[in-house]
Amino acid sequence: MKSKLLLVIFEMTLGLSLVGCSTSPNSNFITDNSNVEDVSSKTISVETSSVDTRSDYATIGQTITGDTFSISLLYAKQYSSITDGNIAETSDEGKVYLALFFEVKNISSDSANFNHYYNESYVDDLSVSYDDLCPIDNIDGYSTLGGTIPSQHKLKGYFAFQVPTNWKEFEYLYKKGIWTTHKSAKFEVSCDDLSSNDYIYNGSPFEPYVLDSRKITSIGTIETNEGWTVKLMNVKQYDLLGSEYLETTPSNGNVFVVFFIEVTNITSDDEYFNSLYLGQYSNGYPAKEPYIYEDVEGYNANFGSCAAGKKMQGYVAMEVSSSWSSIELIYSPILGMSDIEFAIIPTNLA
Repeated sequence: MKSKLLLVIFEMTLGLSLVGCSTSPNSNFITDNSNVEDVSSKTISVETSSVDTRSDYATIGQTITGDTFSISLLYAKQYSSITDGNIAETSDEGKVYLALFFEVKNISSDSANFNHYYNESYVDDLSVSYDDLCPIDNIDGYSTLGGTIPSQHKLKGYFAFQVPTNWKEFEYLYKKGIWTTHKSAKFEVSCDDLSSNDYIYNGSPFEPYVLDSRKITSIGTIETNEGWTVKLMNVKQYDLLGSEYLETTPSNGNVFVVFFIEVTNITSDDEYFNSLYLGQYSNGYPAKEPYIYEDVEGYNANFGSCAAGKKMQGYVAMEVSSSWSSIELIYSPILGMSDIEFAIIPTNLA
């Protein structure tokens, strides 16, 4: 939540430079998802069939593909109240929460920002206000949809809106930019399309992510951009972190993977190594960032200001499935510097 608050102003502008400048005609096409009900297989063979339209609305179980993103609407649910386990949010009188669950794949050759401010929504032709967005950030294990997606990576998330209890049709329109009326993707959901509240979708409409073997790095690898040299000192896997009273354990079936890095400021001025620009990915999806109460192996996670020619050492932790096949750590400064990327497979572990 803290990271999202700090980055929100960047999200409003970053998407404009990445996906908001195009005013070309809509070149999207719609396909049916062949495996929407496959909730168990981790190795999915995806076959799609084209729908005979290039400009119509897609619905649940369909994917819209454009120049940058493939956006799939997985399912939708309705709630009178929503809780993330700690906070509960109840809808206003005469209204319910409608949650739409998506998966987005970046099909371009560059990182791109899927900005959750770039949308319009209508319920029975009436515009939905941003004030009607649900503030809860965890439904069915999904977070609010939005963020930077590296090339060929995927992101799952949801939007939840307050709508009248007697609503019939809901439209969600994702735009290329906040200042344009061009619609990149258009989805429509009927009140008859809702899933039961105990339904959870664990599959994917897209083929499994395969890490490019040329990206795999080893312990001791050094990567450099215009401002920093970053050395991968070590990578370790843990079943728990911390001491007896400050112990942190992962969710069932998960483990912690920790990158230990050394960063060197190679400019002639003081620079700030911003840990908010560090993206963690497992099997092509964003990895969960755990809160660790203590140092790990004597290192802390507090990067920051660094004088010219000086170094800092620290760690980056993530929580991933114990069956992970690839993990990537990507430092993506917003302006002026190139990305720095480390990628490992299980045999890289110390």
